[in-house]
Amino acid sequence: SRTRCVFSSGYNSNNVMDFITIASTGDATDFGDNTTSADSTTAASTEIRGLMVGGSSTNIISYITIATTGNAKDFGDITRAHNNMAGASSSTRGVFAGGGASDNEYNTIDFVTIATTGNASDFGDLTHTTTVNCAGGSNSTRMIVAGGADTPSYNMVNNIDFLTIATTGNASDFGDLTRANRESAGVCNATRGVFMGGSPAPTRNVIDYITIASTGNATDFGFMSFDARS
Repeated sequence: SRTRCVFSSGYNSNNVMDFITIASTGDATDFGDNTTSADSTTAASTEIRGLMVGGSSTNIISYITIATTGNAKDFGDITRAHNNMAGASSSTRGVFAGGGASDNEYNTIDFVTIATTGNASDFGDLTHTTTVNCAGGSNSTRMIVAGGADTPSYNMVNNIDFLTIATTGNASDFGDLTRANRESAGVCNATRGVFMGGSPAPTRNVIDYITIASTGNATDFGFMSFDARS
């Protein structure tokens, strides 16, 4: 939310959730436990509620109330068990795109209404199937899905897709990143989307940006101070 950031699970397959108060500095504090210990989960949130979605070998959606602490609760299920999706949200909806499982990649897009509980519904498809480890972000209207790779060869792509969160239907082509990559991090404000880091070396410190309301290829933003991938 505008006040608090919550971190859930992780690569070591634990169910721990931590939180910080964004406006302050200091170490994270224990929030509670997630309902699963799956890694490579996806997240989405409103100001009130946070969702942890999918992960290795699971289709479970869990939720928390961000302003409180305590264990996560079951929300419902996504349409299939998979991980490494791109996640984004508006004030109403959470949308989860791409991902894969067991050396298969998917171009499917699911959505939920965050304020309720229940299983996810099909939204449509991305424009391409090479979608494991793609980056996601959104403003209140539009979701962006950038980069990714296939499995098991991990051939990387530079595609950028977009969709209108309040509708359903297949994604449309937005443009291209400045390089093909996977495992980058995406962040958006109301105007601009920024994608940073990722694989392969030696481009793990590259930062790209787009203007969300338009379409077109990404532009070079600069470089991170270190090499990183999500």
